[in-house]
Amino acid sequence: MSEASTPEEEAARVIRRVQRELSRRAAAATSAAVGVAGAEATALPRWRPGRSALPEKSAYALQELLQYDDEQFVEVAYQTILRRPADETGFQHYCHQLRAGGVSKVEVLGNLRWSEEGMQRGVHVDGLLLPYKVQQWRHRRWLGPVLEWAYTLARLPRLARQQAISSTYGVHETRRIGQLLNQVVDGVGTQADAIAHRLSEMSAELHALEGRALALSNEQTGRIDKIDERLTVEFEHESGAAPASRVTLGARVGVLEERIREIASGIEVRLAALEQASSGTHQRAEERLDALEGACTLLAERISELAASIPPAAPLPKAEPDKRNLDALYAAFEEAFRGSNELVRTRVRPYLADVAGAVVAGQDAPIVDIGCGRGEWLEVLRDAGYRARGIDSNQVFVQACRAKGLDVTEGDAFEVLKQMPDSSVAGVTSIHLIEHLGFESLIDFLDESHRILRPGGILIMETPNPENVLVGSNWFYMDPTHRNPLPPGLMFWLTRSRGFTDVRVERLSEARDVPIPALLQEDAAGAASLNMVLEHFRAPVDYAVIARRSA
Repeated sequence: MSEASTPEEEAARVIRRVQRELSRRAAAATSAAVGVAGAEATALPRWRPGRSALPEKSAYALQELLQYDDEQFVEVAYQTILRRPADETGFQHYCHQLRAGGVSKVEVLGNLRWSEEGMQRGVHVDGLLLPYKVQQWRHRRWLGPVLEWAYTLARLPRLARQQAISSTYGVHETRRIGQLLNQVVDGVGTQADAIAHRLSEMSAELHALEGRALALSNEQTGRIDKIDERLTVEFEHESGAAPASRVTLGARVGVLEERIREIASGIEVRLAALEQASSGTHQRAEERLDALEGACTLLAERISELAASIPPAAPLPKAEPDKRNLDALYAAFEEAFRGSNELVRTRVRPYLADVAGAVVAGQDAPIVDIGCGRGEWLEVLRDAGYRARGIDSNQVFVQACRAKGLDVTEGDAFEVLKQMPDSSVAGVTSIHLIEHLGFESLIDFLDESHRILRPGGILIMETPNPENVLVGSNWFYMDPTHRNPLPPGLMFWLTRSRGFTDVRVERLSEARDVPIPALLQEDAAGAASLNMVLEHFRAPVDYAVIARRSA
């Protein structure tokens, strides 16, 4: 049993509850008063512009629009001419310019009417064109002041009338604002009186509540005193009968203890029976599981025997693509996108100058073209009197080259190169081949070329130039057999790293009809940054790496 509170503690608790209730009611009364004041405040009159917005029409007179001023003028100009509310940027710009004297209302109307959006709307403003042109001319250095003086003199009578109208309108608006202010002041005074009256009523209510709280506190104190007296009497009565009560309680406690021992004994008997039953059930479950495991083992052995007796199925034939169809398809692709034979011969003819020195060094050693394709480069070499031999895996290209009387071997380029003796050729060329190779194959190609070249022999590798943005992002991927673009810096370094000397990169523009965007003039806005971007569109679409085997 918890300890009883003293009368002072009970009284303090009651007083705290009363104070909390008083605070809550005061807050509610204050909120109600504020709500009433807010509702009455919203009912106060509000000022509105004296001139209402113009109705939407297909044409307006200039004076209809000029009667408005400041922000209302800008809003009306946008709504009538552009048929929409003013955007925040245009609204702030024109308001600031009007207040600073930078533009006139006529110029604002003209700018909106003859803007691109205004021309699309086609709203006519009668009498706007001439004043707008005069306002524009007045900004000119010498002619502007003269025109402005003449225009102002011509408009003096109209300006005087407008001034009188504006003055009258201003007086009218001032009187309206004064009347509204008087109404607001009267309304605020009425609200203040109502709030003061309400606060006075709330104060009286609070005093009444405090009186009630004091009375409740006194009443509670009296009740607590009575309870205390009653408990004292009962305690003294129980103390006098203590010996007999102790005897009766002792007998009852003995009976309860005997009953508890009986219940505990019964529980132990039932637990023993449950344990015995559980042991038998567990044993039967284990036997059942052993039987199931044996059956599963027999079933698995049977399945294995059946699987062993089934003969193995014959492998499905592997679908191989028809190489002849692919070769013909790629030959058609080259015909469509590579360009004519004469165009390609024009592009590769400049390489003859590099080949000349290598053939002198190699005497009768041939020039080997890897991936010779349609044979344009072999034809150029033959016409120039050089021994040339081509290698290509596309049988359509091989047959076309042989029909021209060219020496071409059909087969994998690497297999053919590996069969060639060391230092047996004067030159190795590949026109648009290396972009078809993976990295390891590219290294093998460089090493094999270095091996079969005679000292002083020439290596020429032409490939698309990814320095040109259009090549690196689009044209390179027109050929589905391309692997990845090879930047000139990478090929220069790889070629030198595999033992070649006199390595150089030639960026090619011969017979390559590619539109080249012109650079901007240096004094144009942003020319430096834009020209830097344009240079990536002006880069040559192909480049060649030309190198020699050290002599």
